[in-house]
Amino acid sequence: MKKQKGFTLIELLVVISIIALLLAILMPALGKVKEKAKLVVCSSNQHQLIIGVNIYAADYSNTLPPNSTKQARANLLSRRNDTGDTYQYKYLGGYLPDVDVFNCPSSKFDKNLSLDYNGTTYTYQQLYTEGYDMGVQLSCSYMLFWNYTAYNKDAQRSSNSNNIHGKPFVGPSKQSRNTLLISDSFYFANALGGTAKNSWHCNHKYKGGGKSPNEWFPYFTMSGSEADYGTNDDLKKITLNAGYTDGSVVRFKSDSVIRQQAVSGWAASYITSKWK
Repeated sequence: MKKQKGFTLIELLVVISIIALLLAILMPALGKVKEKAKLVVCSSNQHQLIIGVNIYAADYSNTLPPNSTKQARANLLSRRNDTGDTYQYKYLGGYLPDVDVFNCPSSKFDKNLSLDYNGTTYTYQQLYTEGYDMGVQLSCSYMLFWNYTAYNKDAQRSSNSNNIHGKPFVGPSKQSRNTLLISDSFYFANALGGTAKNSWHCNHKYKGGGKSPNEWFPYFTMSGSEADYGTNDDLKKITLNAGYTDGSVVRFKSDSVIRQQAVSGWAASYITSKWK
């Protein structure tokens, strides 16, 4: 009987080496494909948000919903210790019941993450639907610009030469012809305190940015100074999405943004130059 010849150890090692080499070549490409797929889902989320906001406007005499933050961060779904209209679910819950739509899949967001608030554990979804009654300040990964006025102050025009020709962005409303309704988050925080202070924040991954150690912040962060934008090329290579009142969602690079200083001084936001 003829004895079957098997693999020698050398042959087996060669095969394993070839497989490892192929994986090393393919993994970066697969990672890029995965990130591009997340960008597509991000665009879809923003488009759904636009539809929800427009349906609300159609039901309320073409008036866009109140903004949760007034002159605070544009990426808050609700704001703690404030008066007035500070709760997006109150207005958009009937149109956008799932909090997933307010968050990019590329961000640190996790709807099922358990968050402790005053000794009680809640999911992110629960805080979205119930947070108003509890006074929770809840972040999302997008910047929500409808009826947003944090940059619309005369005093700011003289103190912030980096706003476009002294004309701060004003969120779309009946009074404003601006059409930029929503955007990925890209900002430098200088006064948020704790782990959020003196750091860059973006809801899309970028080189040098790690996941925020603050579980309430669904962003990738990098400590530093605002001057990093002029010296760190990686901060200018981030692909971002922006959505407009007509339903369109457009990609732009972070090297083509315009700086907008928040009136309250908490941060400088970097938003797309196209808003009309």
